[in-house]
Amino acid sequence: MTVIVTVALVWVPQNLRPLLLGYVWGLYLIVDTTHLGNLLGYRAGRHGLHGKIYLHQRTGYLMQMGRYFALSLFLILLAACSASLFVVGVAVGGVSSAVRQLVWMRKIPAIDEPDVLPSSVHVIGQETDRAEK
Repeated sequence: MTVIVTVALVWVPQNLRPLLLGYVWGLYLIVDTTHLGNLLGYRAGRHGLHGKIYLHQRTGYLMQMGRYFALSLFLILLAACSASLFVVGVAVGGVSSAVRQLVWMRKIPAIDEPDVLPSSVHVIGQETDRAEK
């Protein structure tokens, strides 16, 4: 990756280099902070949150895309208020992250109606239904 960015910086015109650097650093920092947030959530889950959550993979991508989309809206607003090409590059990185999540989500098949939870899962409000069966 470093070689690609270095070669690109040689061939990109001088006035567009901050845009490229903003895109690369923005993409890197957005992905890293997302991973750190997930790790912190995992650590918090080990010290007080109990239980399991069953999510379809498509739902997970949708939640992640929402995070990236909200961040990209903030970055677009920041880029509009800033005269820096670096900040514009960071905003483009945020938008491309949200679009990437959307593309990945579209590749996952839709949630089927008969896709039910495992029988070992206790669902609030369904105690009487399972007891009757």
